[in-house]
Amino acid sequence: MQHIKFTKYSSYVLTLFVVGIFAWQTHANKWFVPALPTVTVSVDFEKVFSSLEERVFEESKVQTLIESMNADIEVRRQIIAEYEQEFELYEQGSEKWQELLQEQQLKVLEYQAQVEYSNVRKSRELSKGIRTVYENIRKSSVELAAKNGWDYVIVNDAAIALPQGDDVDMGLEISSRRILYANPALDVTDLLIEYMNSNFDEMAVR
Repeated sequence: MQHIKFTKYSSYVLTLFVVGIFAWQTHANKWFVPALPTVTVSVDFEKVFSSLEERVFEESKVQTLIESMNADIEVRRQIIAEYEQEFELYEQGSEKWQELLQEQQLKVLEYQAQVEYSNVRKSRELSKGIRTVYENIRKSSVELAAKNGWDYVIVNDAAIALPQGDDVDMGLEISSRRILYANPALDVTDLLIEYMNSNFDEMAVR
């Protein structure tokens, strides 16, 4: 009888032990990440950015806007200059002369406001275009990574040469770099450029 009780007790202890081990493993696994091999590729970001047709397209849109605003500013400048000829038709200080002066001063204020607006608008549109291209570079990198099984696509800042000259803050330049070496065999710069330009052509056709 005692043997039976002892056997039941042993089974109970063994069961608790197994359950405890299982619970411990389950808890431990929450903090465990399998050490699987990762695939990391690199890109020369400057080369990518300068080679994209989308970048050229965005910059051409901004350039068209700038030319339009510059043309408007030039028209305003000519209108202001024409007042100088009208001043000669009237006696300085006369009522008409004073009226023309007030009109010219108003045109000058409008001209200055338009110049300031044009500068702000140009900066904003350039920034917006760069943001659009950058976001599409990231989007395309994600798509290519999914197709090719890449885990990381990193910017190879080692591809950028250190600036020349003795007046360069080399400490700042070096501390801003993250990559000392990237295997050229794992560089996917040209593939990313080709992929993005191909997709941009398709969008342009549609």
